Amino acid sequence: MSGVLIEGHKTIRNGVEVYDFTYINWFWIGSALLSVFFALWVWNAKQKVKV
Repeated sequence: MSGVLIEGHKTIRNGVEVYDFTYINWFWIGSALLSVFFALWVWNAKQKVKV
């Protein structure tokens, strides 16, 4: 996924490849926040008791 986002936002200026890391930064920040959210969501989960 990182490679796709990095290559997708590459431009060539004066014959030099220039990379824009804005989108990949947002992707990884969002992934980290989702990871924390899901960890907190299941942290206090109780096991279902069968009767």
